[in-house]
Amino acid sequence: MELRRSKRAKRSALLDFYVYLQESEHGMLGKDDPENFKQAIMGEDNERWLAAIKSELESMRKNGVWELKVLPQGCKPIGCKWVYKTKRDSKWAIDKYKARLVAKGYTQQ
Repeated sequence: MELRRSKRAKRSALLDFYVYLQESEHGMLGKDDPENFKQAIMGEDNERWLAAIKSELESMRKNGVWELKVLPQGCKPIGCKWVYKTKRDSKWAIDKYKARLVAKGYTQQ
């Protein structure tokens, strides 16, 4: 009996690796991305960052990933922060602006 082999075309992983090396050599990894909300709002791309924030909040609302609760007595809330990233295509042109709301889980005990 002969083994079945996939007919799917295989893509080399080295291409992605080389692109990553070139980006890091030239210091292009997130150089222009804001580090906090104030930088995102005060920067020249503020309308695009606000649209990315609204899109993330709408996605979270639609998927029901959180709901408001009263914090029990003696518990400390876990903070959160926005993380901003410009997504680029293979020619290094800006493809889209991405904003994520992440929890500061390292504050948990």
